[in-house]
Amino acid sequence: LGRLYTNMKRFDEAERALQSALAVYRIIGNCLEEVNVMNLLGFIYCRQDQLEEAQKILLSSADICTENGFMLALGTAQRYLGLVHRDFGRHTEAEQYLKRAILSYEEGDDVEGVRHALQDMRTMQSTQQPEEGGASEKEVVLSDPETASIRAGRSS
Repeated sequence: LGRLYTNMKRFDEAERALQSALAVYRIIGNCLEEVNVMNLLGFIYCRQDQLEEAQKILLSSADICTENGFMLALGTAQRYLGLVHRDFGRHTEAEQYLKRAILSYEEGDDVEGVRHALQDMRTMQSTQQPEEGGASEKEVVLSDPETASIRAGRSS
């Protein structure tokens, strides 16, 4: 129901439905659905310019995802954190989160997630600087020294 209201852009109703679902998932101990709901709440808070609240819930979701190995949900939390930082005007941090999202999505074999994160990065970069020719976005992201460092840390 919360996702339906979100798709309809009825964010107040979506938030109420998602808060109820979140309480249920916490009671029954369903961590995966808990983080999925947290991510959607973070998205809603971001869309409503409640950036501090969005950041708080998404960081919490990312922690739970990391503890439990939920790579796809982690990618979503990281992607949305990138959007929060973008909206705060913190473009370096936004780019870092989007790069992490790409890596998490790749680890979970989520091609659509990678595509969305790359699209978010391209949109953000197009508002900052003129496009340069050369390598594809994915090649640039994955050849970045920070990305290589994240990958190296993951394989240790």
